[in-house]
Amino acid sequence: MNDILEPDILIAAVNNNIDVKNAFAVLRDKISDEYDDNPLYANKVSSNAIVIAKKIINANLCETKIDFDNYKSVHNFIVKNDLYLKSDAKNELLNNFK
Repeated sequence: MNDILEPDILIAAVNNNIDVKNAFAVLRDKISDEYDDNPLYANKVSSNAIVIAKKIINANLCETKIDFDNYKSVHNFIVKNDLYLKSDAKNELLNNFK
């Protein structure tokens, strides 16, 4: 059975919240595209965006290019996107492997 997203995530999505936007960028592995669109205002991906991305996957709302349960997939994602990730986001990504 699919998980259901909490109302606060749905409200954030409707309001075009940066964490929701970054969550979808993470799932599509298109974080750099978000920065290319607006290089003067770079808002790094936070742990909250990673948590939202995981919830979106659990609700089967989006396909993803990253497997959060596979260390190699997560490691490759972090290496590729290190410049765009806050340290708390990296920690959230690696939590399953500690």
